[in-house]
Amino acid sequence: MPTAPLIICEKSGRWTLALRAALRGSLRIVETRALAQCEEALAASPALLVALEVTGRSLGPALDFVARVHQNFPAARVVALLDPSSESAAALLREAGVADVFHSPQQAAAIARLAQRHAALAPVDDRPMRELLAARLPWQAWATPGFAASISPSPE
Repeated sequence: MPTAPLIICEKSGRWTLALRAALRGSLRIVETRALAQCEEALAASPALLVALEVTGRSLGPALDFVARVHQNFPAARVVALLDPSSESAAALLREAGVADVFHSPQQAAAIARLAQRHAALAPVDDRPMRELLAARLPWQAWATPGFAASISPSPE
């Protein structure tokens, strides 16, 4: 089962609207509003594509975030979504390691193609559905040893 292929980290929501239209439901989108939320989503699925909105005020934290992603999540990729106040930061973001830089939500189709290519490369979890669900249950840490095996179908 492939992991969720696209995280969008933005305050405005305008990029998300454009990407939902471009993807037409073909990929799941995880929306976040803060870098900490984005890192939590990456920790849950470390091979995602992250679309990161960069404004004039968020450039420093964005550069730090890109460095952390490269260090902690080597299978993840980051693309920068620039607003007009951060247009001059494109070269700096590319040098920091973003996969690509986009300047307008009108480029959503190009981002969607990139997300679909990245999703095709995402690792596949071959565990049975019951085990996948058991692993995602919020009380997994408190489950008794062998819990996942107890809900798996018995081999016959």
